[in-house]
Amino acid sequence: MASGDTLVVFIPQASEPPASNYGTLDTVGTVFPHSVVDLAVGESIVFSAFMPGHYANTTGITITSIYAMTSGNADEIELETAIERLQDGVGDLATAGFATANTTGEVTVLGTAGLVDYVDSTHTKGAEMDSLVANEAFRLKVTRASAASDAPGDLELRMVIVKET
Repeated sequence: MASGDTLVVFIPQASEPPASNYGTLDTVGTVFPHSVVDLAVGESIVFSAFMPGHYANTTGITITSIYAMTSGNADEIELETAIERLQDGVGDLATAGFATANTTGEVTVLGTAGLVDYVDSTHTKGAEMDSLVANEAFRLKVTRASAASDAPGDLELRMVIVKET
């Protein structure tokens, strides 16, 4: 694999809500609606996947969240992403074990409801990725964190892409 190559793509229909404070599935548009996960401040959503065997594990991954906002105010959002490795013989499905979350930092939204924006968070190999390697199952948690000037309304998460850094 090369830097920038796509490893995993998550869509809203593959999301797994946590026990509390979770985003909800929704659609945006009328004739051919887009599926999204609506995230208010403090809400999370989880996705499960398998890290492909061609992941080189040399530097880490970049997680790109593709979203729009339900309202048109140019305030800020902040997303956190955290990885949980499901290691063979070690991972415990009864206990969540996410690594410390990384943040996108505060991002000013586009200011027009429905406009698509891409925002990245980077996880270096090792502890930031819960020591995840190729050919292992994992979970990714995306949380809408509190920003200094929170944009009103829901963040409409359309897709999450994991790429080799």
